[in-house]
Amino acid sequence: MSMQGPGGGGWGAGGGGGYGPPPGGAPGAPPQGGYGAPPQGGYGAPPQGGYGAPPQGGYGAPPQGGYGAPPQGGYGAPPQGGFGAPPGGGFGGPPGGGFGGPPGAPQPGARVITERNGAVVILLTFVTCGIYRFFHIYNTSDELRRATNDQSINPTTDVLLAVVTCTAWGWYTDYRNAQKVHAFLAPRAPHRKDQSQMILIMYIVSLFVGVTSLVGMFLAQEELNALAREGY
Repeated sequence: MSMQGPGGGGWGAGGGGGYGPPPGGAPGAPPQGGYGAPPQGGYGAPPQGGYGAPPQGGYGAPPQGGYGAPPQGGYGAPPQGGFGAPPGGGFGGPPGGGFGGPPGAPQPGARVITERNGAVVILLTFVTCGIYRFFHIYNTSDELRRATNDQSINPTTDVLLAVVTCTAWGWYTDYRNAQKVHAFLAPRAPHRKDQSQMILIMYIVSLFVGVTSLVGMFLAQEELNALAREGY
């Protein structure tokens, strides 16, 4: 029995005349009419547990050079006019113009209190035979009222009562004003000493030792000066 290659006109002898040509024509061609329709119901569900984990090492690195540059010209400009202003004209500032002193009171830097030399105040009171004292009572009370926005202070009433009581009301005015200065400055300087009690003591003692009233006047003016130095 002899065998020949495909170029030799067959597959050689055997089986009574060779094996003959491949069925259905040339090797590799699909069968006549194709492979047919899928089986009824499809090819079934995925195998239990899915198709398995990714291959070891993942799906590889990004392509060489990355995924490319942005499109020519970028991603476009913002809409005409921009993205608009914040809602309502902005986010606003602190309420009431800031977080400063009491409502209506001038902020530091808006100077209202006049810083005066205590010794000069005493000297002018003597030189004018007490007339300057009434002027001083009115001005210091008015400045304190405006600086602290304390409407309970009435400088006109203070002067009238000082005249009626022969300046004795001026002692109370100095005591009260020193108290108000201390209360106003206490939040900023909690360890600051309240001089109002000392002022009142100096005036009471002056009933027996007249010179101590000068100390009371000096201390009262220094309290107002402390407020002036804070910018009020």
